[in-house]
Amino acid sequence: MCNLRLDDTNPIKEDTEYVEAIKEDIQWLGFKWGEIYHASDYFQQLWDFAVRLIKEGKAYIDEQSSEQIAPQTGTPTQPGTPSPYRDLPIEENLELFNKMNSGEAEEGSMVLRAKLDMANPNMHFRDPIIYRIINKEHHRTASKWKAYPMYDFAHGQSDYFEGVTHSICTLEFVPHRPLYDHFIDELKEGNDLAVITIGPIGNTAAKAIARVEKEQPGRSIAHYDLRFLKPLDEELLHEIGKQFRHIVTIEDGIRAGGMGSAVLEFMADHEYTPEIRRIGIQDHFVEHGTVAQLYALCGLDEERIVKELEKGEVEKMKKWKKDDKERSYQAV
Repeated sequence: MCNLRLDDTNPIKEDTEYVEAIKEDIQWLGFKWGEIYHASDYFQQLWDFAVRLIKEGKAYIDEQSSEQIAPQTGTPTQPGTPSPYRDLPIEENLELFNKMNSGEAEEGSMVLRAKLDMANPNMHFRDPIIYRIINKEHHRTASKWKAYPMYDFAHGQSDYFEGVTHSICTLEFVPHRPLYDHFIDELKEGNDLAVITIGPIGNTAAKAIARVEKEQPGRSIAHYDLRFLKPLDEELLHEIGKQFRHIVTIEDGIRAGGMGSAVLEFMADHEYTPEIRRIGIQDHFVEHGTVAQLYALCGLDEERIVKELEKGEVEKMKKWKKDDKERSYQAV
C-alpha cells in the first residue's frame, strides 16, 4: 500500500489552500493513495522523543543566532567548532525547551540541537538543529505548538510511526540518509527489547522483566504473553517486527518446532531483521523429576531469564537468515 503524507512542519509555508493544491496535482499525475497522513499527526510523539534525547544528554538548547551557528559547522574538509552551549546541564536544557513552546522564548532566540559529532565528514551530523521556534498558528494544530521539528528530524520518525518499510527519496537527499537512519535507531532504543512467552513460564518471565527494569532505571522491556492471544497472531508479530531490534522468545517446551522457531520463521519470511534469542528446553532433554527441577536444569528459571535480559548489547544476539532450499535457518 502507498500512502500520502504531507510534511507540515513549517506553519509559515503551510495552508489548507496549498494542501488541497498539492493533492490535486498528485491526483492529476495518476497517483491514488491509500491513507493521508501529516507530519503534524506526530508532533506530540516527536516532542516526547526530543525530551528523551535531552534527558539522555543527546540534545541541547543553543541560544546562538543562526548567523553565529553557521560558521561553527566547519567545511567539508575542516571539522566544526562545538557550541559554547553544548554542555548545558540537562535540567536547564529541559527548562529552556519547554520555554521554546510556551511562548516565553522569542522566535530565533534559541534552537534545540542534537549532540552528535562536530568532526563527522558528513556535515549533517554536526549537531543538526532539530527544533526551532515559529510563532505562527498551524492550519491543523492551531496555537498548540510554537516549537516545530525540522524536516530531517520528523521525516524518519514519521516513517517509523507509520511502519513504512521502503522510503525512496531523490538523489539530493542521499547525504541525509545516514541521519535519517540514526534518528530511527535512537527512537528504537527506547523499546529495544521485546520478550515473547507462551505457557506458564510467562509468569516467571514477568518477574524477571520487573527485576531488570528495577535494576536498570530507564529501561523498558515489552512483554507479549501469547497465552492471552491466539498463537502466532500475525498482526501482533508484524507490530513487533517493525518496532523492536531485539526479541527474546521464552517457552516451556522444546525449542525445535516450538513457538520460538515459528517467530523466527515469521520474521525471516517477512524480511524483518531483529536479533533473536530463543530460550526453551533443549531438544535432547527428557523430563525427569519435578517441573521446577526441569526448568532449573534447562535454564528456564527466573535467575537465568534475568541474566539473558541483562546481556543487552554486551553479547550480540545472533542474526538469522533463511535457507529457502531446506527451510532451515543459519546463524550469521
